[in-house]
Amino acid sequence: MSRTLRVCRSAALVLGVSLFLTACGGGGGGGSSSSSDSPPAAPVTGDAAITISWQAPTEREDGSALSMSQLAGYRVYYGTSPGDYSQEVDISDPYQQSYTIEGLSSGSYYIALQAYDDSNRLSAMSDPVSVQIN
Repeated sequence: MSRTLRVCRSAALVLGVSLFLTACGGGGGGGSSSSSDSPPAAPVTGDAAITISWQAPTEREDGSALSMSQLAGYRVYYGTSPGDYSQEVDISDPYQQSYTIEGLSSGSYYIALQAYDDSNRLSAMSDPVSVQIN
């Protein structure tokens, strides 16, 4: 499954991010953009994985340039309910623009992303992207 997502502007950074989700393991995968009737929380202990990738932002909300030396990293959030992320991963290398979430069981997962700069100012959180692992 591949889904493109644009992260919203914030006071600190503009994060033009595209997430590409690939579900693998656990019998295959597919995607859904529906956020109604969220499934109950499931333990993250299976053998499936989701790989996400994105592009680094290049400008701040005011239009001024944002260099890679000013960008400090990303935060990846995921869980089984939109807006209720039980897991957070800090990626402190701005040049790392992909991450694999491993150990997932069957079920629906919602993933969102934020960037942060060298002053620890966060971008707005992206809209969640959902993926179904069967």
